[in-house]
Amino acid sequence: METNLKRILRALSLELRHILEGYHDAQDQWQAGDLERRLNEIGIWRDRTKPIDELPHLSTEDKEARKVVDAYIELRKEAEVSLSDAV
Repeated sequence: METNLKRILRALSLELRHILEGYHDAQDQWQAGDLERRLNEIGIWRDRTKPIDELPHLSTEDKEARKVVDAYIELRKEAEVSLSDAV
């Protein structure tokens, strides 16, 4: 692949990763990405989780997604991974 195309793809993939995962800005403050904001909407933050029964506004699909994420977090907890790192 041509060098200039590799450079463009690398920059594009990094920008997409920042959009999805988040990034530290020029002041070194965390800017949450789309995935983290979506987790927040279903009651999961880097430092805490809100019980699903306290989220009556969640749709059926969101409740199912939350159950999947809760199971993932539990697996990470068993592996001694912090909630922040799991998120």
